[in-house]
Amino acid sequence: MPEGYKAPPTIVATCVETATGAAVNAADTAACKAITGAALDTKTACEAVVSAADPTVKACTYTQTTVPEVTGSTKVGPKTQP
Repeated sequence: MPEGYKAPPTIVATCVETATGAAVNAADTAACKAITGAALDTKTACEAVVSAADPTVKACTYTQTTVPEVTGSTKVGPKTQP
């Protein structure tokens, strides 16, 4: 990395089943996990998944996190001998 280089922030998104505990539904879990790739660029696909048990209930929760940019340097410190 060149001196003072700043890598752009990384956006990490997930789509996971909203239900927890005994309410977890295998079909809902699978449907939420199926939302991957470019579909995770926005919340639209994730929030469109409805529960297999009740189609009036959203099955998934979308979360997007921005990992801060990384600043780097190519400078290497002095070598140390044990």
